[in-house]
Amino acid sequence: MSDSCNSRHFSWLMKSCFPNPNDNNSAVVPQHHCSTTTATTTLNSLPDDLLLECLSRVASSSIPSLSLVCRRWARLLQSPPFFQLRRRHGLLHHTLFAISASNSATDSALFAATLQLDTNAVWKVSCFITDNDEVDDAVSYGNSFHRFPSNARLTAIGHRVYIIGRNATLRYDTWSGKVTARSPMMFPRKKFAVASVSGKIYVTGGGQKMTAVEEYDPEEDKWVVATHATRSRYGCIGASVDGVFYVIGGLKLGGASRNELSRAGVGGAAGPEAHVYASSMDLYDVEAREWLRSRAVPGGGCVVAACAAGGHIYVLASHAVELSFWRFEARRKVAGAGGGFGEWCRINSPPLPAQIRVDGTVRFSCVGVGEKVVLVQVSGCIDDLLRRSGRFARGLKESLVLVYDPVGGGWTRSANLPEMIRRAACACADVKGPELRKQKTKVDWKTRLGFLINRRMDRGDDQSPAQGGTARILVEFLEVAITSIVFLKGVYPTGAFERRRYMNMVVQRARHPELRDYIHSAVSGLLPFIQKGLVERLAVIFYNTGNTPVEKFMFKLAVNQSYGSKVEEADLEFSLRSFLVKLSISEPLTRTLSHDCRWEITAYFRSLPQASTSKDAGLWIPTDTKQWQRPPLITPIKSMNSEPLCVQLYLEHPTLNEPKP
Repeated sequence: MSDSCNSRHFSWLMKSCFPNPNDNNSAVVPQHHCSTTTATTTLNSLPDDLLLECLSRVASSSIPSLSLVCRRWARLLQSPPFFQLRRRHGLLHHTLFAISASNSATDSALFAATLQLDTNAVWKVSCFITDNDEVDDAVSYGNSFHRFPSNARLTAIGHRVYIIGRNATLRYDTWSGKVTARSPMMFPRKKFAVASVSGKIYVTGGGQKMTAVEEYDPEEDKWVVATHATRSRYGCIGASVDGVFYVIGGLKLGGASRNELSRAGVGGAAGPEAHVYASSMDLYDVEAREWLRSRAVPGGGCVVAACAAGGHIYVLASHAVELSFWRFEARRKVAGAGGGFGEWCRINSPPLPAQIRVDGTVRFSCVGVGEKVVLVQVSGCIDDLLRRSGRFARGLKESLVLVYDPVGGGWTRSANLPEMIRRAACACADVKGPELRKQKTKVDWKTRLGFLINRRMDRGDDQSPAQGGTARILVEFLEVAITSIVFLKGVYPTGAFERRRYMNMVVQRARHPELRDYIHSAVSGLLPFIQKGLVERLAVIFYNTGNTPVEKFMFKLAVNQSYGSKVEEADLEFSLRSFLVKLSISEPLTRTLSHDCRWEITAYFRSLPQASTSKDAGLWIPTDTKQWQRPPLITPIKSMNSEPLCVQLYLEHPTLNEPKP
């Protein structure tokens, strides 16, 4: 083989690659090769602005899954432009959150009441779901869990609400309904100022010598000292507008300064330890890392509540003889206007008595919800205000909600706080629209009714006719008995119930409005069927995670339709009262349930009336509840026979050799 390559050899090689044109038997078979160099466009290759436009239009139910795609998507889903686009598309709404805690010393629970001003203005209450056991430890420190929210401050970043307490911090995800424990503050504080600025949280005040301003980064879950305040405050309020952290009001621990309008808080005491009302605002520029000139609230007085809304700072101040409500222009001026802030403007005060102090028994929380300002009474009693509104009941606490609309310049009254939300801490967060997502609790009490009830049933339809005295008493008893069973099983925290008197004995009543409404609606919906003698049994069934019944409380009912004598209600109530006494001591007969169990109310009918003959028949549908394949074990609890009513209460459990599903 030659070591060189000449043209003759190369020409022969090239020619051999072509077919002989004189050969009729040879044919060229074309081969099509797919080009692999075509560039494909994916969502990940889009720039951030275009990707945000796509993500902002995704259905709300898919957003939690999108954050798991990659870190870039998770970062964009938490960015302010994403929330602005969602709100522009009508998929996000400002929602007021009032977070409270159980007042039980033996059990702990956190509750969140939510209110959307743009809808029918009805509070919705949900119970928190914890991600892990660390949350329970974080919120029950020092055996004082029931005071945690009242001693804590709330602030929101997007759809996440941060509950910052003295020694613990929680993050509440309003989209998933879950609570996770986060790093606590570096310095324990009480009644401090907090606000979120540019995706970070800033706190200050809350102690006699507490001047450190802490900064919290949610991404790193880390607290650092950003700067030190010019003065120490206690009971101050935080707000933020246009990159500025405002520290408003409270008690100034020490003497009053020249540029501050204040007055003595305790008998005009003087000296370095005197406590005076700090009727001023300290301004901290987060980006420039410097303190701006303080601004005094006109007229001085005591700052009762304050918040930021629509680029303004709103301050409610109490004076000796009146209340004053002020608005401060907090937006930065355009170029050429000196870069300063606006002036104070006095606006219409809320319809409240003047005798309100920051250290008094009546306390308020002020929250900016979009452009509006919401004033929430979180503790205390205002009898004068009740008389003005035409209500003559006394002792109403933690209920008043007033809304200020800057467009009309007037105040309107919204729905009162739910009864179970007491000493609440309030904040505004972004919630998926168009309606609030119904939160899941540890036990879902609304899933799979035995015979579903139309929740749109009129309240007036629940009332029994005069001739149904026996059925009415039975329905009232069943509602109390079912509540006692749910309390006995411990599926909810003890703080979700309150003690009431019924039939001259102490019973439990559900404080959660949806739980109470579910039991009431289910039992009241049976009233027309009980009157006709169609209901054979009423069961309270508890299920495991596989939707298999593990325990049933059975009420077997029989009403004598031919009984024509007068029913002595006192005798009937006395007989039914013994069931409640027996239920209170029946816990040893029951079985322990898992934390992720669920329960439902099921009715067994002797026969269902035709829809054409009864309007109530259409309110129920047959259930698909799983049944045991073998006869259950029956444990009697109580029975009674008092004409015209016969009631038996017993427990049903699966046998030991029951086949596994």
